[in-house]
Amino acid sequence: MSHSKAMLLASENELDLIEISPGICVIQELGKWKYDQAKKLKGQKQTVVEIKQIQIRPVTEDHDLEFKTRQAKGFLEEGHRVRLVVKFHGRELAHPGEGDKILDRMIEALDCKVDSRTSLEVSRLLRM
Repeated sequence: MSHSKAMLLASENELDLIEISPGICVIQELGKWKYDQAKKLKGQKQTVVEIKQIQIRPVTEDHDLEFKTRQAKGFLEEGHRVRLVVKFHGRELAHPGEGDKILDRMIEALDCKVDSRTSLEVSRLLRM
């Protein structure tokens, strides 16, 4: 339809001719169109932040710890939150300080903020 016919049709129906993109127009009330667009944008702004969990043990070797650190760094760069969990088995529970040392090393290597720190569970929630 030509531009002049579209303008005539819109004025006859007391509506507006709205150009959505070059060459594409809609005949609709401008206020309703703006409301619909705002509603669409509001729905798109919701982001879901996933929490990725990385489990380590107090006896984890250096190479494995470096691998887990790189993995956590990748998650943080993607915008996810990371929970670090130290799992203790058997007699390892007698030395909770070892888990703290490993977590401190990982947090220092990641260079990020710590949201919360729990004691016995020995897990920390991180975000960039």
